[in-house]
Amino acid sequence: MYTANEQSTFANHVNQFYTTEQFPPQSTPYSRGRHIEHCWVLYQKTLTNSLLDSVFIGRLDDLGEHLRAQYGISTYSHTSPQAGPILNVVQWSIILNDVWILAAVNACLKFHLVSDFSLKNIYGDPERLYTVTGREYLIITSLNYHPANIASAVASTVYSCDGYAQAARDATLAHINFVTTERRFPRLLTTAKLLDKNYPL
Repeated sequence: MYTANEQSTFANHVNQFYTTEQFPPQSTPYSRGRHIEHCWVLYQKTLTNSLLDSVFIGRLDDLGEHLRAQYGISTYSHTSPQAGPILNVVQWSIILNDVWILAAVNACLKFHLVSDFSLKNIYGDPERLYTVTGREYLIITSLNYHPANIASAVASTVYSCDGYAQAARDATLAHINFVTTERRFPRLLTTAKLLDKNYPL
């Protein structure tokens, strides 16, 4: 977790753990700095929003307009309302997405996975190694998030950090950098293959 007075540490971690290609396209040093500021605002808004109980993750097609309209969206605008449970921003980046996931983890929010746990949803374009949904799943389960027997108003599997709240609160971008490297991915890919009924073993 990053406290309110640790913005410089947060910025240093972003610069340390992410490459230029992971920033929005054609990011200049100035816009790169601005993007880190936007990430910080999103992180703080999500972490400190006492009205948030859970967030929704999954493929874009599954995070349909009806979900966005019903539950609201999360934005990094300085003048916007509090962050909502669905991330939908104009200048998206994998950095911004990781920061949003981290803030929700640090706040011990529940995660609604609205996409099926299948090979196509977890392992997408081979050039990208895995989908954004796969990356999100890897991050939260590495911090002991587990399926919870919780009723949901939407078709989803709810993941909770019950019993492991301290590990979730202690996580930083350093943890995300570690678990999303290639050495941790094969285990996730194997699990996706085993659970995907359409994958020929």
